[in-house]
Amino acid sequence: NSSSVEAAVKRAKRARFVFQSKGNEQQFEHAESVLDKLESAKGALNANATSKAKTAIEEGIALVTKRMKVIKIADKSQYSWATVQEYLSDELASDLEDEKSEFPPRCFLSNNRSALRNPQFVESAILELLEKQLINEHSFPPHCVNPLTVAEGMKLRLVIDLREVNKYLVKPKFRYEDLRSLIGYAGLFRISELSSVKMIDITIVHDGMSIFVSKRKNDQFREGHTSIIARSGKVSCPVSITERLLVLLASPKESCSPVLRRIVRTKNGAYFHKSLGISYSTIRDEFKKYVSPFVNDPSDYCLHSLKSGGASNDGYKLSDPELKDRHAGWKNPCTKRRYIKRSHSEMLEVTRSMGI
Repeated sequence: NSSSVEAAVKRAKRARFVFQSKGNEQQFEHAESVLDKLESAKGALNANATSKAKTAIEEGIALVTKRMKVIKIADKSQYSWATVQEYLSDELASDLEDEKSEFPPRCFLSNNRSALRNPQFVESAILELLEKQLINEHSFPPHCVNPLTVAEGMKLRLVIDLREVNKYLVKPKFRYEDLRSLIGYAGLFRISELSSVKMIDITIVHDGMSIFVSKRKNDQFREGHTSIIARSGKVSCPVSITERLLVLLASPKESCSPVLRRIVRTKNGAYFHKSLGISYSTIRDEFKKYVSPFVNDPSDYCLHSLKSGGASNDGYKLSDPELKDRHAGWKNPCTKRRYIKRSHSEMLEVTRSMGI
């Protein structure tokens, strides 16, 4: 727009100064950006363009506020402006907890006893890794130095001990029971439909997945229905969680075995049955068990609540009507109304719109 062009022209006309310090250069550029906003606001006020002046002032305030925030981060962190650079490179780190956990404590850990017992093997193994360009050699010490371990057996193996670093890694977990609820919610499936899904019915691509259901209650022509679910990139992403489940099932993609399988528990642990599915009553009991911490009365909820909950989601209700019907497999509007629940505030809008 014109204001951006004007600001660029002004900057080009200003005499450029070569700074010896990168920090001073960044501070100068920040002050210059704020000055541009103030000059734009001044020009807009002279032209009686109050809305344009207001926008320029708000943008200037945002610049100053952001600068104040990063100064506070630098002051609180033991790594000062290094933490700020990490924060600015990842805008997701916006709350205080993220800011505090940008860097783990600096550590230089000694090698484990097994590595100290085999110094010649450790040296030769490192040289071999360097020759194969599997690791890089640096002249400056890293932020964290992790200890080396030698696995002693028929053949010695060099292992890097990452237990200290692993404390600071995010490890998203999921329950198998949560997966059933999540996919039912996202795809608006009844549990009977979800139980019929086989390995061969799921196709996963880079931006989402498709789930084919051979029979739905509202499928009058027995054509089946394909539900498309997007990849969100969040911890709760139904696509990524399904990918992890399929790895655990360890069955061929072309298999006709059910995706929702019985869990076999033994004294040595638990595993998925190779072919047996799970009964409706078991799913119902587990659903009520896992939903109970989040609701007042679990008896008010049943497996149809998955489809009703997804259909009543605020974002879903704002979607294109035709796309909603295709996603849920609805062919009759009367059927849809049974599942979409309206909130109290939404119902109040009916009489408010009447102007009485």
